[in-house]
Amino acid sequence: MEDATAALALAESFLLRRPVEHNLVLSLLHQRRVQPEPGLYWAVLDDGEVVGLALRSPLDFVATLTPMSAPAVAVLVDA
Repeated sequence: MEDATAALALAESFLLRRPVEHNLVLSLLHQRRVQPEPGLYWAVLDDGEVVGLALRSPLDFVATLTPMSAPAVAVLVDA
C-alpha cells in the first residue's frame, strides 16, 4: 500500500502491543500521516491479524521492519 494512514489504521493495534519495540515505526507512520511523503507499506497478516510491518519512506531509503517470525519474513520477501 502507499498510504501511511491506511497502514497505521491496519497495524496500529499490533504496533501498540509493544510500543517501545515498535517506537521507530510508530513514529514514522505518525509523521507520514501529518507530513505526507511518498512511501510503500507492507503488512504481514496471519489469519487476518498483523504479525509484522515494513515500510520505505522516503522511497530512496532502505526498508524499516518490525521484528517478526521467520515465516512472516518469508511472506514479506515474496511481496
